[in-house]
Amino acid sequence: MPNEWLWERIRGSDATRIVALGTIAEHALLPCFARNIANEHLSIRSVPENHEPRRVSRRPEWKRKTEWALDYADARHRLSDWRREGWWEIREKNGKEPRLWRLLPVRHPGSRGVGRVEEWTIERLARMSVVETPM
Repeated sequence: MPNEWLWERIRGSDATRIVALGTIAEHALLPCFARNIANEHLSIRSVPENHEPRRVSRRPEWKRKTEWALDYADARHRLSDWRREGWWEIREKNGKEPRLWRLLPVRHPGSRGVGRVEEWTIERLARMSVVETPM
């Protein structure tokens, strides 16, 4: 299963920053976290607005199902909006070692009109690595 493979890659890595190349990647990653971390241990929020993604269900009866539509993760955060500021923070508060991942959705460099990694992306990734967030 693609979800299992993706989750094993995320879980088995020490990576804390993830770049989602486009809306499709964002739509795969957020639900992947939601499906694989128990609701009581999961927190997904946008930084700095502190919004939860609109389509990731936290209801237990929907845990293994998808409510994900072909839409943005949150209408308040389109790909172009991430250029100004922010990212998604995914926290797993479980056991002795809580984990924090930061996810930055960007336009895919191969998409029409982009052709390269945009400069703001590199600056944001650097900022994501130094911002302290209490667990």
